[in-house]
Amino acid sequence: MARMWKSLSRKPISPKSAESQVSGVSIIFLQKQFESFTTEQLIEVLKKGWRRDPDPVTFFATSVGNGEGAVIKLNGMFITMQFFDRRLDTSSLGEQELPQWAIHRAHFTVTYACPGGIPEGEVRDQFYGLLGLLCAELIDGNILGLFFMEEQVLLRNQPSLVQELRSGNNINPARLAATHR
Repeated sequence: MARMWKSLSRKPISPKSAESQVSGVSIIFLQKQFESFTTEQLIEVLKKGWRRDPDPVTFFATSVGNGEGAVIKLNGMFITMQFFDRRLDTSSLGEQELPQWAIHRAHFTVTYACPGGIPEGEVRDQFYGLLGLLCAELIDGNILGLFFMEEQVLLRNQPSLVQELRSGNNINPARLAATHR
């Protein structure tokens, strides 16, 4: 069951110039039980998802803080992961309650801070398609669903979702929600 969520209340933007603002996209993985990933596990995920071998300068992953997080580098992009041994606070969901199937004990985030702001339209969908390759390899039986934070889209873990993410096609979370009910 996919569901569109209300917009989150956002913190006021500081008076800094728009050029210095960095915003990003976050995908939250709802877990049945807490699990983080070692550097070795992440490297295997990268190899499967993006179908290339790690390179110590342009393409790598490293776990940080005793499993509290990770950093992935893909060319000029840095993607961060944070692992939480607790439920996602409903304030992150705009005070919405999760459906019964999404009741979880832990979660982790995959975030890319986009210099110059989050891309729009087809470029954004292409970016999600790229992240989808990584997400498909992180989804296993411990993952209940994915929550696309900026779009407020919650998707249940199901084989058709993983297949769509693994396809490498452009991904629009709202359209994905409409096809994966």
